[in-house]
Amino acid sequence: MKFKQVLFSSLLWRGIYFFTVLLLNIIVSRYYEAAATGWIYYISNYFSFILLLASLSLESGMTYYAAQKKISRNKLATLSLIWSAVAALLIVGLLWLFYVNDAAPYSKKEFILFALTYTTGLILTNYFCALFYTQQNYQLPNGIMSVANIITSVVIVLLFSKGAGNAPALALKVYFINFLVQGVLLSMAFLRSNRLAEKMQLPTATELRLLVNYSMLSLVTNIVFFLLYRIDYWLVKKTCTVCAAEDLGNYIQASKLAQLLLLLPTIMAGAVFPETANANQQALHQPVKKLAFYLFWLCVLGCAMLAVSGHWLFVWVFGSSFNNMYTPFVLLIPGILALTVVRVVAAHFAGLNLVKHNLTGGILALVIIVLGDWWLIPVYGIAAAAAVSSVGYLLYMGYLLLQFNKKYATGIGSFFYNRQFSFTEIKKLLLPPNK
Repeated sequence: MKFKQVLFSSLLWRGIYFFTVLLLNIIVSRYYEAAATGWIYYISNYFSFILLLASLSLESGMTYYAAQKKISRNKLATLSLIWSAVAALLIVGLLWLFYVNDAAPYSKKEFILFALTYTTGLILTNYFCALFYTQQNYQLPNGIMSVANIITSVVIVLLFSKGAGNAPALALKVYFINFLVQGVLLSMAFLRSNRLAEKMQLPTATELRLLVNYSMLSLVTNIVFFLLYRIDYWLVKKTCTVCAAEDLGNYIQASKLAQLLLLLPTIMAGAVFPETANANQQALHQPVKKLAFYLFWLCVLGCAMLAVSGHWLFVWVFGSSFNNMYTPFVLLIPGILALTVVRVVAAHFAGLNLVKHNLTGGILALVIIVLGDWWLIPVYGIAAAAAVSSVGYLLYMGYLLLQFNKKYATGIGSFFYNRQFSFTEIKKLLLPPNK
């Protein structure tokens, strides 16, 4: 399959999936409102960090070595199932022993149930999506996850529409169990579609060493990325002395909306990584630069539309309790534009096994964000958190572009200005390729 065909398939099917994620997000926000929604996404932030550590970022190594056909997908699928089970046991045991009541509205058993279903489900999802994507198969995994999200959304609506007193607690269990259901279904679908159930075997010691070495560097990088994108949630919760109860929910929702605007570059980056690892690497740098250029200007258009309409649109979509998310969103716009370029360039460097560039740039940005948030959030609240994040993301983009220019001598300005700019090119980027 040609690179453009891969990009379009990724865009179509992952776009459908992310639309269902947005639908589920809106339903949760409207029923639980800003204060309770803030708690849900706050504890999910804890779970995401646990997930990151427990998964060991093996999906990165799987993508790299499966795309290069150095480790068979059969062996990687077997390892995925075994390590997911081991990780689940470790997570439950450690949380039971070291549980800290920072998730005030939930009991210890509820917290552990939510953590287990969320983390185990997403470990399986990340592993098997990575394996599907190395086969350039975006339809089946994203179709499965989309259907699961739609069913979950319908069930939550039905629970609340009945008006039962236990609807919020029951719907929350359904929300978190959905992650585990998706992971299990994806693993079953991969084994069935590749007829691997009777051929399961583990990687050799040499293959395992290759996989772990690559994944450990990715793990360190991903930890930096996680903190880069999420540490402001904790800092707002812990240090904001001028924040109301709803402000955390408003800020996280603004951040999630920013992530939604990064949907297109995220999808494209998901295709760039395995293609770079599998293709003529040097030949892809021009398409990568061109892709980043057009994605940047598409994101400018999307941000401009939301900057104009956000005052009324956010409240209309998410509910009246989200009336304070407009200002942090606007202040996040420069960072959104920077991350549009970062997603594509970082994926290209990962495919070249140059993760060190992504890691260095991420550390520089993280230092700026932590220091700036610690100093400014207690005084200026969620607006300061958004502004500082944008500064950090701009710094990150600048570093990666310097490294890209050093490697290819293409010029940094060409990422943002091109005399051959054409709406026809944007149309070609988003529409199905000619076969």
